[in-house]
Amino acid sequence: MNGIEIKTLRDTSSKNTIDTHLKKTSNKLDAKRVVIDNVDNKGMSDEELIRCIKRSRRFKDGMVYIIGKDGQLRRIR
Repeated sequence: MNGIEIKTLRDTSSKNTIDTHLKKTSNKLDAKRVVIDNVDNKGMSDEELIRCIKRSRRFKDGMVYIIGKDGQLRRIR
């Protein structure tokens, strides 16, 4: 809705999962931003998530944010 896609991670530890989330979001014509919620994810630290996002070539034309373990919203790219 409004061009914002929200993805909530639970027990995610794979860069492939992050890449798949970004790929699916890039296929949505109205998506301009994606927010990945990492607050309750026990499988990946915020730093690992940020590395995965920066390495991914998916959703290059949109903005990617995370909600970190501290509950803060941060723009990654």
